Amino acid sequence: MTTFERELRALLPEFSLPDTPLGFVIALFDLLIVWYVFYRVLLLIKGTRAFHVLVGIVIVAIGFFGSKLLGLDTFRWLIENFTSSFIVILVVVFQDDIRRGLQRVGRRGLGASNSASLFAPHIDEVARAVTDLAAKHIGALIVITREADLIDRLDAGTQLDAKIASDLFLSILHPSSPLHDGAIIVSRARITRAGCFLPLTANPNVKRTLGTRHRAALGVAEETDAVAVVVSESTGRISVAADGVLAEMESSGDLRERLRQLFDRRSLPRPRTRAVEGTP
Repeated sequence: MTTFERELRALLPEFSLPDTPLGFVIALFDLLIVWYVFYRVLLLIKGTRAFHVLVGIVIVAIGFFGSKLLGLDTFRWLIENFTSSFIVILVVVFQDDIRRGLQRVGRRGLGASNSASLFAPHIDEVARAVTDLAAKHIGALIVITREADLIDRLDAGTQLDAKIASDLFLSILHPSSPLHDGAIIVSRARITRAGCFLPLTANPNVKRTLGTRHRAALGVAEETDAVAVVVSESTGRISVAADGVLAEMESSGDLRERLRQLFDRRSLPRPRTRAVEGTP
């Protein structure tokens, strides 16, 4: 037996091939359960910062096993000392994400996440409403989910279940409406909440002149994969926050193209945008 084979057997001491048909079926069923749970956990955290952390953990694990197989003792010593307190670090840093994930599992199990493709047919309706709001200098914040669920991040707001319509957006965001100041949440092609208050961005490089709506848009775009459309009440300019970047749209046509780019993979043209000063 070679050194490589001995190291591999030491890493996987409890795994052996089944020697009976029943054992093979049980082993296959065991693998399917593990695969299903892992797949649903990925769907659960997809679109949040926890997903990127999981990718980092996988890379560290590959490095650890690779160092053992290749005999990289110094590198293995470094990883072992780092991972000794890694779990504690994860729990402290991501305690809110862990709590939200467990709450979501308790409410609906390991179900499927939101699908961005459901929103694609409604892009024109949202763009029409945003354009009308911008022309009237009415401030607005519309957050559209993709994969990540925002329910656990909302501390306030009125629960709705309405069809996406430009007239409804205009009614909710009218200055005389009690829900005007909060954000509208669009999830799975439905207006699910209004008057919501979102956590603001903690990015120190953000321009100080940005208002609360723009900071909230950046905050939700940094923490999740949601897309936030913002209308400035003072200038009437339209901006879109996605993937932690706030970009100002040059025209209503550019807004449509940007939303299609984010929600409809068949759309290839790149809209004209201008990064807001002070954002990444």
